[in-house]
This record gives sequence, C-alpha cells and structure tokens, in this order.
Amino acid sequence: MGVGEAADNLRMRLAAWAVGGHEFLESIRINTACALFGVRKTMALYRRGSKVVLACRSLKRGQEAAVVVEGAAPLPGCEAGKLEVVELDLGSLASVRELVQAWDTHKEPLDILICNAGVMAPPKRLQTEDGFEQQFQVNYLGHWLLARGLVAAQRRRRRKHSGEDKAHGMRVLFLSSLAHIAGDINFGDLQLRQQYSGFRGYSASKLAAVLATAEFQRRFERDTEGCGADTAVAVHPGLINTALARGWLLSSSIPMPPGLRQLVAPVIEPLLRAAAPLLLLPPSHAVATMLYAAGAPADEVAGRYVAHWRVRPPSRRARDPKLAARLWAESCRLTDTPLEPEL
Repeated sequence: MGVGEAADNLRMRLAAWAVGGHEFLESIRINTACALFGVRKTMALYRRGSKVVLACRSLKRGQEAAVVVEGAAPLPGCEAGKLEVVELDLGSLASVRELVQAWDTHKEPLDILICNAGVMAPPKRLQTEDGFEQQFQVNYLGHWLLARGLVAAQRRRRRKHSGEDKAHGMRVLFLSSLAHIAGDINFGDLQLRQQYSGFRGYSASKLAAVLATAEFQRRFERDTEGCGADTAVAVHPGLINTALARGWLLSSSIPMPPGLRQLVAPVIEPLLRAAAPLLLLPPSHAVATMLYAAGAPADEVAGRYVAHWRVRPPSRRARDPKLAARLWAESCRLTDTPLEPEL
C-alpha cells in the first residue's frame, strides 16, 4: 500500500467516527511514522501495522523499548508493524541535522512526525551543548528544527515524484501541555539566564510548541502547489502517570531544601507511586489523544490545539499570529537557518 492509499484508507475509516468512539482508535492505519521516544505511542502505531522509526537519545534504551514493542500482538485485521531505532539528541542541534540529512538521503516517505520528547521543570537551570536553556531546546527548538527539516525534505521529494498522490501530505504533532496557559515568551531573556524557575521554562516551551503549530500551519496553507496538504497539530496528552510526571510532583508538591529531599525521597517516592493512579491519568489516555490528533480529518485539527481527544481553544497568547511569526524568525536566527527556504 502506498502513502497516498494509506492516507485515503485512514480518512475513509475516520469518516464514520463519532467523537469519543473507541472504534476510531481501533481503525487508524498509518504507513510510516517517526516518534521521538514514547513506548506506548510507538506500540499503538506498531500494532496497527505501521513502520515506526523510534528516535531517542539513548540507543540502549531505545533498543530495550523496541523489545517491548515488538512483543505486542497486532490488532485484529492488522499485520505486525516494522520498527527501527535511531539515535537523536534534541539537546544537540548537530544531532537533529544528522537525522534530517539521513532521512533526506534515503528519500523515504513520512506520514506522521510525533514530537514527543521532553524535559519537565528541572529545579536548576541546565544548558545544552548549543548554549540554550535545556527545556527551550529539548521541548521546542530541537523539535522545531527537526520538523522544519523533515517537512522540507518531504516536500522536495514529492515535487520530484509527479506521479505520486500528493493530496494528503505529512502531519506533524507537537507535544504541548495545559501549562502553556501560564507560559510567556520573553525575547529579552529567552534562555532564562536572568530569572530561572523550572515551571517558567516548562510553560514557556509548551507555549512555544502551540505557537509553532500555528505558524507551521500558516506556512503550509500558503504553499500547497505540487507538495501536498501538510498539517500541524498541537497535542496536550494530559498529566499522565509517567516517571516524568511523578518526578515533577515529587519536586514541586512538598517544598524542602534539596539535601532534605534526598533523605526523605526513599519514603515519599513509594507513597507517590502508590497514589499516582488516583492523581494522574493512565498512559492509554495519552495514546488515545495522540491517535485522534494523528488521524482526524485535516479540516478538523489542522493548526489546532487538541486535548483529551477533542479540539480545545488554546490560551490567548497562543493565538497571537504576530508572536508566532516573531518566534519563528528568532528560531531561524538561533539555529542559523534561512528564514524563507522551502517553508
């Protein structure tokens, strides 16, 4: 099955779906996806027969995850998918460019890019090898550069293959958060060198993801001739019961000096883990939201913010087109990327 046929099949199945219907989640078929680590999301695609490229910072952890994913049985009516693990460090712009170059060299079609990797509110300011605040680069700038490069490569490939169905294009999912509501883009201190807090950096990075979604979509819609109808969607999966969320709850819920925290952590962590199912959403909730964002019709989700399986209005700042355009220009400057090439 070709990319265009797979996309047609996906959208035909979606036509009969009603909001909240679990039949939708069972019917999604995606040909090729690139997921930035996330075992549950990768497994959901793999069980539907997708080829998934799992990009992660640690090849060892990625290969361990691959064993788990490949042990999952395909859904009824589906063949087992294919899985490839590649190395990607979002804290290194050189690593991002290497992955883009490798994908462009192989000229492989890509249906879905899931920008899922993230860092959540470290108590101390951390800096990447490129000199940026860690959350800004890992949660936003690295994803932005990767998406920009892969979309541009896919558009060049489609323009050269005139006989290929270009109607559906590629979909980019940017992981955001409800925390984007509290976010602010302070261009005077974008790297939080003057005043750092973990949550300030986190909420700003998640606002940046929503703004990037809107700006990508605006650029997609101004240039569709010969390169397909690409779409971008921002996704808030909910506060999910993961090590990332539990770590954040532990560090933020009970204020105490770091030394004391290390002493009491062995006692608090088991209690928090036991209470997590009551406080946090199950991983299956995030998977369902991702699948909806990945497979819903373009006119329903393109350029939008999706949370809990539905399109929701983002914050007022996230709807500011001038702020989105300025952030795009600043991202080009920070990454030494031309402002107006293929996008």
